[in-house]
Amino acid sequence: MYIYRYIHIHIYAEEESDCVCNAGYQLHSDEETCVQCTAGQYKAEPGDQVCFSCPDGKANANTAQVSVDACVDCEHGKFQAHAESAECDLCGLQSYSDDLGAVDDSHCECNAGHTLSATATCVACAAGSYRAGPGNGACAACAAGKYNGNPMSVAESDCTLCVPGKYQDQTGSAACIACAAGKYGVATGATLEDDGCVTCPLNAASINSGNVGRVSCVCVLGYTGNDGETCNACESGTYKDLPGSAGCSSCPNDSGNNLEGSGPIQSCKCNPGTTGLDGSTCSPCQAGKFKAEAGDALCGGCLANQYSLAKAEACETCPDNTRSAPLSTALEKCSCLSGYTGPHGAECTACVPGTYKMGTGSGGCSQCANGTYNPDSGRSSRCNWCTDNSDSPESSTSAGQCACNAGAEPSGGGTTCALCSAGSYKIPTGADACTECTAGSHIATPGATTNVCQCNAGWTGAQGAVCSECDAGTYKEGSGCVRPVRKRQVLGRRCRASCRHVPVVRRGENHGRVRRARDRVPVRGVCCGHIHRTPGGQHGVHSVSCRHRLAAAGRNLLQRLRAVQRDAGRRRQLVSVYDV
Repeated sequence: MYIYRYIHIHIYAEEESDCVCNAGYQLHSDEETCVQCTAGQYKAEPGDQVCFSCPDGKANANTAQVSVDACVDCEHGKFQAHAESAECDLCGLQSYSDDLGAVDDSHCECNAGHTLSATATCVACAAGSYRAGPGNGACAACAAGKYNGNPMSVAESDCTLCVPGKYQDQTGSAACIACAAGKYGVATGATLEDDGCVTCPLNAASINSGNVGRVSCVCVLGYTGNDGETCNACESGTYKDLPGSAGCSSCPNDSGNNLEGSGPIQSCKCNPGTTGLDGSTCSPCQAGKFKAEAGDALCGGCLANQYSLAKAEACETCPDNTRSAPLSTALEKCSCLSGYTGPHGAECTACVPGTYKMGTGSGGCSQCANGTYNPDSGRSSRCNWCTDNSDSPESSTSAGQCACNAGAEPSGGGTTCALCSAGSYKIPTGADACTECTAGSHIATPGATTNVCQCNAGWTGAQGAVCSECDAGTYKEGSGCVRPVRKRQVLGRRCRASCRHVPVVRRGENHGRVRRARDRVPVRGVCCGHIHRTPGGQHGVHSVSCRHRLAAAGRNLLQRLRAVQRDAGRRRQLVSVYDV
């Protein structure tokens, strides 16, 4: 506080000019008043001199101090490197000073379990190390074979030996290294893996790391035996999917494995002929299907001409000369091919020449029909046809058995058969030539199979016999030569009923054409018409027709007339029809 020298209780003077600042005070910069010495200062004598600073390592928290004794030494764990300090500075975190009146932080040392860092601060000793007392030196590392998992350790005893089943080959470690799975520990404080860890027996392993003692070695998957003892492989067809001393289990039905020492159940695969996922239920392949390999593949289908029963590992081939549809389920499904015969499921034999079989199955072979032949075995189509106008017996085996029919003779060098021409005939079958009709006779149509030779006009004789010419003055109308009748002679019998009209064709008129209705004349009765030869070689016609047959009769008469005219080669002459 500012104090005026002339009123302050600490000023003694007879005159104002004789006033000076008391001890513990110093003259203000305005040279008019006195102010207290600040904390960290003191002034022992009155006067205008300034206050003195407390020495290093000391501090004064009060103002207006009048003695150096007011400056107190810094306590343990503190220091003061600057004068005029009201208080001492604490040593840094995790550090301490054992000296009183420490004048700088060099008197501060790190606590036990700590070390001075590069940034001049104290940090805890890392795990795997320790520091036994205060100081700024480095932390000491735990020896090999030991570990310390705690930071800020203060004694070497904090480093612990590795237990059996573990080792540590490095110093300053926070933990020991566990013996690997498949090994077990036998020593304490092991500094090398080979010293502290022993490999389990063959086909055995410790389940976890850091195991102690051989008993920790158990049989691995696919092997069985007591813990710590010899392990034996599971036999083929069995498995063991857990480590330990348990026995081996059999694979599910219709599955297995081909290797000893199988572990998981998935090593059990469905046998050939069955299907399913590995390690699960296996189902047999259905008839008509197969599976050749073990595993989880699906069953495949049998191809055409194959078959299989249920649970088949392969499809069987049908016997020779048989066939079957895809996915056939039994031998009996194999049936004979066309051209072969035999029971279902058995070997089939070829149809012999002269026979054939068009369909498949067990049916027999069919004989070649008449007029066909087959020279080959195993015929699957109809037999070959004989050429036209020839025939063969059933079951013919060659074209040579095709013989010309009756009414036909060989032609084309004997390779074909042609019908007998008009005027000839042939009765037997075979290679014989056709026989010509005798003189004066003929057959109008070709292919005659019997002797139906008929005598020509002007010739007479029985059918098929020798014909002779009619004698002079006779002609042939029916079965023999006759003499002609005179005009107005009744040529036929009276018809039972009368006709109203009859066509009349007069001699020399219209050359045989039937006249129109105006030329028709009424008659009481009519006679049946005849064709006759008139004296002198001229021809006449007596034409009648009764009722509704009138027109047809007229046409027939004209046709017969023209035939006579052609055969005779003479001029036509027509005669009238007279009443009876």
